[in-house]
Amino acid sequence: MRAARYSFLPKADPGSEADVWFSGLVQARSPQGLVFFAEIADSLRRGLTTDEAGAAFALTSKLHSTRAMALRLEEQINYLSLDAKRIGARSKSC
Repeated sequence: MRAARYSFLPKADPGSEADVWFSGLVQARSPQGLVFFAEIADSLRRGLTTDEAGAAFALTSKLHSTRAMALRLEEQINYLSLDAKRIGARSKSC
């Protein structure tokens, strides 16, 4: 969460991060990060431009490079699902 704040909202203060961290939008939190409720995560993703989604996915991929493959695949599916064209293009190259 902190890396996302630094990357995408560099002028936001730590209080903004805390507001999200302790909000009712979060299903689970731990020292490793947080999980939004599925409906919230979907809504947030849909609100991103293509460039914003790409930047968010790049940051997440970097931060989660050593995490379980299942998590990394879920994140990739979520990213690709934002644009059906990306899914088609990706499946042709596999």
